[in-house]
Amino acid sequence: MRQKYLILYLLKQLGGTIEGETKLQKLVFLGKEEFELPFSFSYSWENFGPFSGELRDILSNLENEGLIKIEEKKRLSPLGDPFSIRVYKLTKKGSKYLLEHIAEINKNTKKHIEELIDIYGKQDLKNILNYVYKTYSPEEVH
Repeated sequence: MRQKYLILYLLKQLGGTIEGETKLQKLVFLGKEEFELPFSFSYSWENFGPFSGELRDILSNLENEGLIKIEEKKRLSPLGDPFSIRVYKLTKKGSKYLLEHIAEINKNTKKHIEELIDIYGKQDLKNILNYVYKTYSPEEVH
């Protein structure tokens, strides 16, 4: 099963949009670890926990194919410091592409993605990071 179908389906289940690469990275990581989703990405422990350069590359490829759009949004921290956050959006072309390939995602995988979103999708990043930091250690991430 191709990784990009899973990512597109994940985005669709999130309502077509997710704010923040860190949150997306953690959702995919938790999907792999806790829901046995067939993601084959390798992870390393970075500043904000598990990170996959392979996932970042696939997201970039999806944008180059016009299947998702990645936008930079300017924000202010609680202390008033400016920072940028990436917003990932499923495009019309991406939705159509997913519809054409949806049969390649098996029923159990779809169910597990939906469960992942039900549990973690609406949580804010701080809660997800706290959970990941408490549950996983750098030595366990691969």
